[in-house]
Amino acid sequence: MAQPLATIHLEVSTQAGDLQEDYESLLSDPQEPQGEQNSSPDKDLVNKEKDINKLFKGLKNKISEVVRSSSLPPLSKEPLVYMAHVILEEEKRHSEPGTMQGWRESWKEAIQDRVRDLVKKVPLESREKNVSWLAVHLGILGKTLEENLEKVERDLVNLYPPDFNVLETYESCHREAVTEHVKDLLERVTKMKDYHALLEFLVHRWGTDYEGSEILQQIKTLFCQSQKEDFMSSLGNIIVTEQVVWKLKERPEKTDDGFFTSSALTNICQVVESYKSSLKGIDANLGSSVVRICLEELVPFCKRFEETFSENTSFLLTSEHSDLLDICLWAQYHITYINSFHSIKEHVQCYRNTYSVELEKQLDGLTYRLSQKLMKYFQKDFKPFLDAMMTKKWLRTEKHFNEVTSRIEIFYGLCKSMRAPPVQGSSLNWLLPLGDDLSDIIGTKDEKNTKDLLIPLVNHFPDIREILLFSAASLITGLKNSKGTFLQAPIYGDDCMRSN
Repeated sequence: MAQPLATIHLEVSTQAGDLQEDYESLLSDPQEPQGEQNSSPDKDLVNKEKDINKLFKGLKNKISEVVRSSSLPPLSKEPLVYMAHVILEEEKRHSEPGTMQGWRESWKEAIQDRVRDLVKKVPLESREKNVSWLAVHLGILGKTLEENLEKVERDLVNLYPPDFNVLETYESCHREAVTEHVKDLLERVTKMKDYHALLEFLVHRWGTDYEGSEILQQIKTLFCQSQKEDFMSSLGNIIVTEQVVWKLKERPEKTDDGFFTSSALTNICQVVESYKSSLKGIDANLGSSVVRICLEELVPFCKRFEETFSENTSFLLTSEHSDLLDICLWAQYHITYINSFHSIKEHVQCYRNTYSVELEKQLDGLTYRLSQKLMKYFQKDFKPFLDAMMTKKWLRTEKHFNEVTSRIEIFYGLCKSMRAPPVQGSSLNWLLPLGDDLSDIIGTKDEKNTKDLLIPLVNHFPDIREILLFSAASLITGLKNSKGTFLQAPIYGDDCMRSN
């Protein structure tokens, strides 16, 4: 049985690889069925229409082959040039009967398929074989796509008419292929470092192309969830680490300047800062979000830590075998955590936009309660000896007095290992009158008026020490009077006077 004409043309041209012959066959055949529809509505006409449609599809397949081969060496320019010519000609004829639409779309689809193939060929190891599987893959992928775009710009752009926007089309196809591939990768990603690798890849390799995109936002959300889980795990590990310290009765660490500290707790600040720093070159807003998540998790952690600490160290005071060393260790632990949580508060205050009032309350409340427990214990410890001193017995023996002084010395020695609480934030508006007050004092030409000029300074700053007031006045005015002579007439009210 004889084959239809269009099919014969298609098979021959496909074997020969001749794009021009395919197109000439297409030009010669499509009008015939249209003219014969009224006179020969038989099976031959239907078959011929099918053959022509097949020829159209074959030609579009040939366009795909040309696009694919353009990325392989050696580059053959003639098929590309003629392919662009075919697309332009068909777009001019799009209103004629018997023509097929979507030629440029077919060209774009061919580019998209080619880029997808390129992405699929990039090696991808399993996480079991390589812990850095994703970072390695994305590094190779980025380099591969970058080299491909460079080749397009160098070798292909000039072969097309300008209105094809070749480079922009290839870039768009690259983005689509990358988006599809990243979605596939997300199904395999479970660790925070891998989400970070994806963020870095999209932001650094593609810049603003993905800004505000759905896939980028999805990765950010997953990263924040993973980071929260990672931070919560770190906080849980801190409690476990400290429980070992309490159980083994290990002495607390000391800083170089002699203050008790817990490196496990103070490392919280370093962990938060590391999260933020790792996102510095990627997304500052995401870094702020991560910090906020960490600070929110510190709120329940404070309560959980306090409860666990109280439950696991009470034996140091209540055990039948508790001795002075156990009591001192119990006090040292309290001072350690007072210092450590003061340090945490001091550090997190630098995150002004994310530092919550609730966290401040928790940190202040925790350090206050630890201080009060410490104070109440020593008050309770002093009380029997102080009560004994309130009787006549203390006249006959110094035993109770020595017990009190001994405990005070121990308590004082421990307190020397306690940091002063961080300075509270202040707008410093209370210092505003100082400039005017000092200006008036310095500007006076009559030493006799100096005392009168000091009165506003004392009123504005009633807790200023007398010796500092006198020293300032002496330096400013050159007075040679003694302290008592100069302040013989009181400037302070009786209830405000402070001496050195």
